[in-house]
Amino acid sequence: MLLFVSSLLHYTRRHRLRSEAERRERQRHRALRTDLQRLQAELAQRAAGPTAPTAPLRLALVRPFTSAQVELLERRTREWWQLEHAAPCAWCSAGAAADPPADWHAELIFYYSATREQHAATDAAVRRRLLAAAALHASGAAHRHGGGDRAPSCFDAVHFWVHTVDDARADCHPDASCLAFYALLSRLTPSVADRPRTVPRYSHLFWMEPDVVPIRPRWLDRSLYRLVQQAAAPEAAWLVGSVSHDPVGDYRDYHLNGNALYAVGQPAFVHDYVQQRVMRKYARTARVPFVDGCSGTSYGGFDVSLSRYLYDANMTRDEWAYVQRTLHRFRATEVVVNMGNGKRWRPWQLIGDADAAVALVHGKAANAVRDVWDPDDPGWPDAGEAETAPEMQDVQRFLEVLLQAMQTQPPSMSAASDDPLWKHLPACLSDNDLATLVRYGAFPPPALRAWIARQTRQERPLPPPFA
Repeated sequence: MLLFVSSLLHYTRRHRLRSEAERRERQRHRALRTDLQRLQAELAQRAAGPTAPTAPLRLALVRPFTSAQVELLERRTREWWQLEHAAPCAWCSAGAAADPPADWHAELIFYYSATREQHAATDAAVRRRLLAAAALHASGAAHRHGGGDRAPSCFDAVHFWVHTVDDARADCHPDASCLAFYALLSRLTPSVADRPRTVPRYSHLFWMEPDVVPIRPRWLDRSLYRLVQQAAAPEAAWLVGSVSHDPVGDYRDYHLNGNALYAVGQPAFVHDYVQQRVMRKYARTARVPFVDGCSGTSYGGFDVSLSRYLYDANMTRDEWAYVQRTLHRFRATEVVVNMGNGKRWRPWQLIGDADAAVALVHGKAANAVRDVWDPDDPGWPDAGEAETAPEMQDVQRFLEVLLQAMQTQPPSMSAASDDPLWKHLPACLSDNDLATLVRYGAFPPPALRAWIARQTRQERPLPPPFA
């Protein structure tokens, strides 16, 4: 009898183990079949060529700020229609205006983060100042999309939203910015319960802090439109941003800066990745005590946490399997460039080739600068220091050749015309103009050096400063 019971138990255990193995095998087959179907669909889409997304592209351009940044944000907003290179769209830029694409909608949101007491004391005045600065960019929806007599505009609407920091101790970096960012994501993305019956108001969010400055006209309706269009294509990107071009400490800074494009219309990004994974993994610590999802590094931040999850050395097997499936949805771009605390950046150095995509630069060095294309602007922290950029050395060498050529008797331009920079001089330059160039000698003023650099770096030549 004992032998029979022992045999029965042994058989039952073997049967249970076999059943468990078969169940795992069936699960593996189902997962492989699902992956195969997804890959087949992706290959079919690629074979058919790129297609435009069918859903409208609705961008929320969010300008987050605190009470200390009101003046900077107001000034930068006014510069959108005062400086040609800062024009957001065709309506504000020189040349013929162009209607926006039918699938493109953009709204401007001023997002004020402060304590309850600060809101009560300052909201009305701050709202009035910023909406007045943006007045030329507002109230154009009817005109932009084929109806009404409203004035042309770059945005369908302009909003003033507030975020309240409940605990005054949290009104500091990085807690305050993390609280504001995650609160905005929740506000813009339908909850899990509302998901089946709610269409997101915006497909994408572009987080644009006050120290982000445009360096190329039509950065909104051309540069950001193309970026959103690419991000919304099949296998949509969830986060598109810039790596650090001026890292502090370890040069291997993988994180995508927070001034970036976010797919807030994708619940899989907001709910599954951000809220269920990042915010749980990087819970509040002694360094960041008031908000989850902000402790991805020792100094904290929502952007470093969103990126850190993808390459965290301590990730589990489940996390690694998730990263394998989703890593392609996080992409670097050069439409916006993060210069961080770098002092020496200049727009003509960043643009480089004529087809470079750079349109926006995040960098605190330009906060006191009015016109970033003016090398003599006293707001630059390194104003007056010697220019060491390679293109400036090329310009100096070229002008030395010109000076020598003009001093020969008779003057001969053969040596200068062999120089690679010669072809960038406008053909309309007269002998007097050329003599004016040479009169500056081997050490031309910064405005002239910047102008010649622009000839080699810009899509179209700009008039020389002495014309």
